[in-house]
Parts: sequence; structure tokens; C-alpha cells
Amino acid sequence: MRTSRRLLAAIILLLSVSPVWADLPDEINHPPYQAAHASAQADTASRSEQLASAKETQAEAQENLQRLSERKAQLEAERSAGVSDQGRLENEIRALEQAISNEQAAVASAEEQRRALSAQREGVLRQREGVARELNASRSRLQNLENELRLRLADRDRAVARLESARSQGTRLSRELEQTTNELRTAERTLENLENEGRQAQQQIPVLEREILQTERRQEQVQEKVRLARLEVAKAKRELDPAKAELQAAKADLKAAEDQYAPIAGQIAELNNQINKAQADKSKLEREIQALEQQLAQMNAERTRLQNLITQKEAQLAQAKTNLAQNTSAITSKETDRAAKNLRVEELGKQLTDLRAGPQNPATQRQITALMGQRRDLLREIAVLDREVAQLKSEQSGLQSLVTTIEGELPGLRTQLANTAPAGGSSNIEEQIKAKKQQVKALNQAMKADRDAIAALEAQSPALRQRIQVAGVRVNNAKNNVDQINARITSNEREAEQSLARAQELGREIAQARAQIERNQRTMEENRRRITQLRPQRDQLAARASTLARNLDGVERDIRVQENEVSRMQATVAQVAQDRDRQAAQTDGIASEDQRLAQAIAGLENQIDNTSRNIQEAQARIAANSQAADQAEESVRSIVSRRSQLDREIPGVVADIGRANSDLNAANARVNSSEQALAAATQAEARALAEFQSRLQRYNSELAKAESLGSNQAATVARSQGSNAGNSNALAVAASNATRVGTLRAKLDGKLRGLLTGKEEGYATGLDAGLNSAADRQEALRLGDEAGSNAAKQEAKETTLPESYRSTLSSILSSLPKSSILKDLVKRFDLEETIKQTQDEVKLWQDPARNLSLSAYAYANPSVPVDRSAKNCSGVYKGVREFIAACDQAFDQSFASNFQNSHRSAFAGKYDGAYASTYAEVFQARKNDLYKENYDLAYAPKYNEGLIEGKRRIRETSFEEGRVAGYNRTIPVARAQAQAQGQSEARNYVANNAVVRSRNGFDGALVATSRAEQGKDLGITLKAANFGGKASARGESTAKVEVLSNNARAKESSIAIPTVAAEKQADLTNLINLQVADSAVPGDQIIVQVKLTHKGDAYSSKYEETLRFGVEVVANPEVGSSLNFDREPDLKGIFGYKKHDVKIKLVGLRPYVPGSYSVKLIPATANDADMLEITKDESSVGVLDRGESKEAELEYKMNKKAKGQTVTMKAVISYDGEILKEELIQVQPK
Repeated sequence: MRTSRRLLAAIILLLSVSPVWADLPDEINHPPYQAAHASAQADTASRSEQLASAKETQAEAQENLQRLSERKAQLEAERSAGVSDQGRLENEIRALEQAISNEQAAVASAEEQRRALSAQREGVLRQREGVARELNASRSRLQNLENELRLRLADRDRAVARLESARSQGTRLSRELEQTTNELRTAERTLENLENEGRQAQQQIPVLEREILQTERRQEQVQEKVRLARLEVAKAKRELDPAKAELQAAKADLKAAEDQYAPIAGQIAELNNQINKAQADKSKLEREIQALEQQLAQMNAERTRLQNLITQKEAQLAQAKTNLAQNTSAITSKETDRAAKNLRVEELGKQLTDLRAGPQNPATQRQITALMGQRRDLLREIAVLDREVAQLKSEQSGLQSLVTTIEGELPGLRTQLANTAPAGGSSNIEEQIKAKKQQVKALNQAMKADRDAIAALEAQSPALRQRIQVAGVRVNNAKNNVDQINARITSNEREAEQSLARAQELGREIAQARAQIERNQRTMEENRRRITQLRPQRDQLAARASTLARNLDGVERDIRVQENEVSRMQATVAQVAQDRDRQAAQTDGIASEDQRLAQAIAGLENQIDNTSRNIQEAQARIAANSQAADQAEESVRSIVSRRSQLDREIPGVVADIGRANSDLNAANARVNSSEQALAAATQAEARALAEFQSRLQRYNSELAKAESLGSNQAATVARSQGSNAGNSNALAVAASNATRVGTLRAKLDGKLRGLLTGKEEGYATGLDAGLNSAADRQEALRLGDEAGSNAAKQEAKETTLPESYRSTLSSILSSLPKSSILKDLVKRFDLEETIKQTQDEVKLWQDPARNLSLSAYAYANPSVPVDRSAKNCSGVYKGVREFIAACDQAFDQSFASNFQNSHRSAFAGKYDGAYASTYAEVFQARKNDLYKENYDLAYAPKYNEGLIEGKRRIRETSFEEGRVAGYNRTIPVARAQAQAQGQSEARNYVANNAVVRSRNGFDGALVATSRAEQGKDLGITLKAANFGGKASARGESTAKVEVLSNNARAKESSIAIPTVAAEKQADLTNLINLQVADSAVPGDQIIVQVKLTHKGDAYSSKYEETLRFGVEVVANPEVGSSLNFDREPDLKGIFGYKKHDVKIKLVGLRPYVPGSYSVKLIPATANDADMLEITKDESSVGVLDRGESKEAELEYKMNKKAKGQTVTMKAVISYDGEILKEELIQVQPK
């Protein structure tokens, strides 16, 4: 607040010493009233701060009252909850005692059930051991059938392989026959097409000659149309200049009439602006009057509402005080009754505690029960009283809050009533309404005077408006005439260009028809030559097709024999597979029974475990319930103590609430006082603002009039002078720009047309000359024939010779031992870069921003010479100096703005037309300056380029024709020679070299030499043969071994094949060695891939074979074992000869071993048998997984013959009945 006052003092001091406003009349002297308004604003701000402080105190008092009321409600709720919890805990104690008795009975029943389940489990275990022995035997039978099925499948697969080989040979012959037949059909179709093509070419020649005559006549007609169109263009251009002159004269007359009418139009526009401004001010005043009238009506309605509300609140306050007194009396009565009953409950609780601590007997129990019943009744009565007291106190709190609220609201309502219509408030609003209506009346009078002035000005100018209208019609007529002439010129020029293009097109059609006649003649000659060459080839293909058909019949007979053999073997495989499936089903049934028994055992063990857990849980619940009953008793005593404490605390909180209500009433009174003071300060501020705004508005209005006076005086003079300057400037600039740009663009146009025309005509003429060069055609035919012959010889060497060699080599191994490119003649001379640069430059000058064809790009702002001769600012309001200065400044700004706008408008109107006229004349005069020079520049190199291209095409076509002829002549002989050479080389190679291959296509290439047992080595034999006439050297062939499954590894991945004798078969035993993984699953396949690489020959760097082999993993039942026995046992005991244990511990070495282990104890010799009695001779261990250990217990005793002797026994370890190993046991009895 102090800051606001210092700022206000500074503003008042500044305004009082400033001389700027010293000479202003009072009705517009607004600065002093602005200072008064600032002072009123500061006072209002101070009152607002006081009100905010009072409301803050009021809020703190309300918050304190709310906090105390919440504390009281919290304490009463806690007391009620304590009574409820006490009753609930006593019910829980009785329930816990009953639960303890029930749990003790359940424990005894569960113990009996557990003993019965244990006996049932022992019986099922004995039954499962018999099923396991039967399952092992069935699995062994199934394994034998599986082995037999694999052997049968191998036989069938070899037969299928032989069948597939025969089918493959038949397919190959069938494909060759089909290919030969297709080639024969193609040759016949080619002969027929060539004959038809020759006939069609001969028939087209007369038609083309007639079309040439017709096209030449059409060309002459089109050329005549070009001449007539050009004459019409020249005539229209002669008419264009007079029409343009008439248009310029009409525009000048229209401009002069508009310049004379411009001052009057400016005055009318200014008066219309004044009318519009006055109309806006009038609308604003009318809205303000309406708002003030609504404010007055609202004040009267609010006063009536507040009076009715105060009367209603006073009646509610009286009734609430009466109800509060009645409520307080009822609470006091019920709290007295509740205190007496609480005292009795405490006495009963002490008696119960004493009785429970003493000796217990039926009489004592009955006395405890009776006391507990009395205490429950008293507690229920106390709970009822608590609820009634809580309800009464809640009602008391509500009534107290209502009294406080109404007492707090009444002072504020009375203050609002006093502020709604303060002294002089209504009369002040009515005075404002009256003043604003007077201002509306004055505005209506001013608008009427302005409209009368507009009517007087319009009466002075009918002749000028008529002149402008006539001139406008003249301009439109002249412009239409110019447009029509330009349209005629454009239309005829377009027609001439189209006709010229059509004439050129017809010339090209004539040239194309003549070229087609020559091509048809060449086609006829070429087809006759090709027909002569193709007929012998067709005859050869027919003979070859007949031979292939005979060979195919023999192969199909062999296929039928092989199919019968495969069918017989498939029937055998099906029978073995059926036996295997029956045994597998039987095995699965036994396994299902074993699994069922295992599940039954697991279920019984789960029931035993569940019963044991139930017993333990019941015992734990008994202990927990006992502890919970003790804790509930302690909680009841704690609740009674806490309720007594709450009864003492609640009256103190009620007293604090009364004091808080008094503080809130005081704060409400202070807020009401501050609101009244703020309302008075706000009204004073509004009055000061109204005085200031009325003077500021009048000042701004008179200032705007002074500025408008200066601006209007400058407008007429500036427009006329700017328009004249713009017209003259436009003509000069347009002539300069159009002459410079027109000359440059005309030369570019001539250059580009010369380059393009020379390029097109030179190339076409040269191309035609090149295509008709007979010397180049003969040379190309010779070179093509030579190239075709060489290509045929090379093709036979690269394809027929290797195929013949490989075919002969395959036949030997099927039985076991007992364009030339024409040089490009084109050497190009490229004009494209020059043409592209010229086209880019032409396109660049098409941009209006560069060629300055539009006024928007050619215009430059002029310097403005201000003419102040028409300025007169003496008519401003009361001659105030500030208004005179504003009038002067507005004149200068308006003159500059109007001069520039008129100058730009006149420039834009003149420039475009003047530029276009000058540009067209200059362009027409200079457009052929560079045409001839650039035509010659382009013609010569493009003629040479066309000549070279024509020669290249005729040589290329002729070369291909000669190449085909040379190839077809040479290829049959070259293929026959290569066929014979390949056969001879293959036989010589086999006779003089070692040729080692596997016997995969005969009796299989890979064979396992042993079973694939877990964790053991597996050898594989390679069956090979040497088809050559010399023994092979070690390493000439190599084997790369890769295990594709994850259950084994190759000991060597790369193996050198040892020596194989000439023309011999060899079984390379254990050439490949694998290590089967310990974790391999029995029944899974070990998949091995062997890639054989043999030495190459002249046609292949190497030969490769890829073999695959699969063998089934079988279980390896080896186990670890250890013995535990007494080496010097006692011979006799108190009751006779003693029995002794022998414990054999077996440890599984590998996973997935499916069979069962057993251990048997026998005497080592007959002599040992005389000294022994084996009391337990065998024990089953069952299935062992890797790392799993189980122990077998056997038993024996010795007789008197063993005294002083060494007795030897054997522990025999077996797997599914097969003996694995024996352990010796030697003892010396004491």
C-alpha cells in the first residue's frame, strides 16, 4: 500500500509541473483528472488489502472450529467402536474354546487313517515289481522285430533306387524325344513363316507405291494452305497499329475525366467516413445507456431480495437456539446413566478375573457364566446409550454450527443491503443516462449536416460522371477491336505452323514408304536363302526323333520288371511292420499298467503326506487358538480402560468449540466492516474514472479532426501530380527495357531454331545415305559368316565334346570291374550441350522477373516532392497548438502516400502495354539474325553422325545375317567331330588312370561294423570300386565326414582314401570312426553325411559324391559297483550261526537306459557251497539313470565247516537277465 501511494504522488507531481497541458480548455484537459483517478485507485487497493487481512483471520477461525469439531467426532467414534469391539472379542473367546475341542478329536481320527494307508501302499509296491519284469521282456521282443524291419526296409530301398534309376533314364530319353520333336515342329513352322513373309512383302510393294502418289498430292495442298494463312497474318498486322492508337486515345480521355472528378470524390468519401464514425459513436452510447438502465433495475431487485433473506435468517436463528437448549439437557441425563453402568461393568470384570485366577470347578464355571451374562447385558445397554448420546451430540453439533453460521451471515447481509443503494447511487446513474442521451442527440445533428453536404457535392458533378462513362465505353470498344485483331493473327499463325508441320510429316511418310519397299525386297531375297538352309536341318531332326523313340521303348520294359520287384519287397516289409506294431501295442499295454501302478503308489504316498500335514496343522491350530483366547481377554481389559479416558477428554473439547465460535463471530464482524469501506472506495474510483474518460475522449476526437483536415487537403494535389509522373516514367522505362530484352531474346530464338532444324535435317539426310551403302553391307556379310562358323566350332567344343566325354565315362562306370563383336563405327559430334545451354537461356529470359515484361518487376519507388501550397490548418479546435502540429504532420504523410499510390497505379496502367508493343516490333525485326549461322553449324556434324549410324545399322543387320548362315552351315559337322572325340578321350582316360567311386548305386556305400551303443566307438565301412586301368594312390580321393545329428562325433573329419587296385572292388573296413555320446537316446538315429571328392580330368577339376547313412542308438547298460561287507565275520552268536549282510551299491553311468538291474549272490565253488547257506540270494535294483545310485542287500550264514577256512562267493550283476559282470567276495570267519 505504501508503494502505491508513493507512485501516485510521483504522477501528481509530474502532471502539476508539466507545461504541456497548460493551455488546454477544461473540457479536454484530461491529465489532472487522470491523477485524481490514480489517487482513487490507490485508496481502493488499500481497502482491498484490509479486507484480505480480515478474511484471512476469518478463515483461520473457521479452520480452528472445524478442527475441534472433527476431534470431538473422532473421540466419540473411538468410544463407540470400543464398545462394539468388546462384545465381538467375548464372542470370539467362546468360539475359540469350542474349536480347540473339535481339533483334538480330528487329530485322533487322522492318525488311524495314516496307518491304514501305509499298509495299502506296501501291497501295491509288490504288485508293480512283477509288472516291471514282464515289461522288460516285452521290450526285448519288440527290439528284435525293429531290427528285422530295418533290414527289410534296406532291401526295399535298394530296389526302389534301381527302379528310380531306370525311371530317370526313361525320363531323360522322353525329354530328349520331346525336345527333338519340338525342334522339328519349330523348324517346320519357321519354313512356313519364311514363305508367308516373302509372299506378304511382295504383295505390299504395289500398295506402297500407290500410297506414295496420294501422299505427294496431299503435301502440295497443305503447302498452299500455309501460303494463304501467312497472307492473312500480314493483313491483320497492318490493321493492328490504327486500332492500338484508338485504344490509347480512349484511355487518355478517360484518365483526364477521372482526374477532374477525383477531388469531389475525395470530399464525398471523407464525409462518408465522418458519418460512419459518428454512427459508431452513437451505437456505443446507446449500448452504454442500456447497460446503465439494466444496472439501476438490478440494484432495486437486489435490495428487495436482501431484506427478505435477513428476515428469514433471523427466524431460523431463534428456532435453532431453542432446539439447542433442549438437546443439551437430554445429553446430560443420558451421560449420567451411562457412567453408572460403566462402573458396574468394571466391577463385574474384576470379579471375573478373580474367579478365573482361582481353582476351577462346576460351581465356579456357572458363576463365571452368570457374571459374563450380566456384563453382556450391561454392555448392550451402554452401547444403546452411546448411540443415543452420539446421535444427540451430532444433532447438538449441527445446531451449534447452524447458529454460528447464521450469526456470521447476518452482519454480511446487512452490509450488502446498505451497499446495494448507497447515498446518491441511483441519482448518479440517472444523471449518466441523461448525459449520454444528450450526446446521442448531438451526433444525429452532425450526421444530418454531413449528408446534406454530400448531396450538394453530388449535384455539382453530373457532367463529369457522364464524360467518364462515355470514355469508358470508348476504351472497351477499342480494346475489343485490338483483341479481335490479335486473335486473327494468332489463329492464322497457328494454322500456318500446323500446315507446315503436316507438310513435313507427309514428306517423312513418303520417305518411310520408299524405305519400306526396299526392306521388303531385301526380306524376299533373305527368306529364299534361309529356306534353302533350313530344309536339311529338318530332315536330320526327323531321323533323330525316330531313334530316340526306339530306345525309350526298351527302357520302359525294364521299368515294369523293377516295379514288380519293389511290390514284392513292399509286401514283406508290411508283414514285418504289422508284427512289430502288434508287439508294440502289447508293450504299451504293459507299460500303461506299470504307469497306473506307479500313479497309484504316488497317490497313496500323497494321501499319507496330506494326512500327516493335516495332523500337524490341527495341532498348530490348537496352540494358536489358545494363544488367541488369552490375547482377546487382554484386549477387553484395554478397551474398558480406554473408554474411561475418553469420557474424561470429550467435555474439554466441547468447551474449546464454544471459544472457537466466539473467535469466528469477531472475525465475521471485522470482514463486514472492511467490505463496507471497500465498497465506498470503489464508488469513488468509478466517479473519478468517468470524469477522466469523458475529457480524454473529447481530446482524442478533436485531435482526429485536425489530422483529417491536413490529410484531406493533401490528397487531391498529390494524386494528380503522382499520376502524371507515373505515366511519363512508365513510357520511358518500358521503351528501354523492351528494346534491350527484345533484341536479346530474338537472337536467342533464331539461334535455337537454326540449331534444331540443322540437327534434324542433317541427321535424317546422313542416315538415309548410310542405310543405302552397298560396300558396307557386303563387308558385314563376309565378317558375319566367318564369326558364325567360328561360334559353331567353339560351341561344339564347349558343349558336345564334354557331354560326349561324360556320357562315355558314365557308361564305363555303370558296370563294376570283372562371337565375334562388330566394332562400332560411330564417331559422334555432340551438339546437345550447345542446344541445352541455348534452351536454358531462352527459358531463363521467359521469367517476367528477368525480362521485366510486367510492371511489378520494373517499378521503382520515386522520390516525393511535397507541395504545401494547398495546406491550411487554421480551422482546428480553438487554435490549440498541438492540433495545428498534428494537422501539418498529417498533410505531409498524406501527400507522400497519395503521390506514391497514384504514381504506382499510373505506372502499372501504362507500362505493360507499352512494353508489349515495343517488344513485338523489336523481336520481329531481329529474330532471324542468328538463324542461318547456327543452321550451318549443326547440319554438317549431324549429317556425318547420321551417315555413320546408317552404316552401323546396315553392317549390324548384314553381320547377323552372315553369322546365322555360317553357324547353320558349320554346326552339324562340328558336333559330329566333337562327339567322336569325347568318346575316344573318355575310354583312353579310364584305361590309363585310376577312377575310384563308391558302390552307392549298386549294393550300398556305407555299412556299420558294430552296434551304436551309448558312449562307445562305432566303425563304418566304405564300399568302393576302382573302374580304371591303374591302381589308385592314397589320397587321390578324400572323404569329409559330418555328423548331422547331435548324438555322436567324428574322430576324424577329413580322411584320405587308401589305395584301391585297378579294376577291383574294395571294402574299406572302419575307414570312418565315430564316438557315440553318453547322452544319446536309445532308439534315436545317428545321421552321418560323407562327402567324397575324387581327382578330376580335363573337363572337370574334381568329381564329388554325397552319401548319407543312418544307424539306431542302442542302450549301453554298463554300471559302476562297490561292495560293503565284513571280511572277518563272527561265525556264531548266542542263538546259533549268525547271518551276515553283503551290500552292493550300483551307480548308473548313462541316461535313458530303459532296462532293470539285479544282483545275485552265489558260492564261488562247490567246496564253498558246503560251507555256506545263502539266506537271501537275489535283489532287484530297478532302472538307473546317469549318476543315480541304488543299493542291493543280500544275506548269508556259514556252518561249522567254515571255521578256519577262507570262504569265497560271487556277486553276479545282470541287466534284463544278461550278466554284465561278477565281483568276488572272500571272508574269513572268526
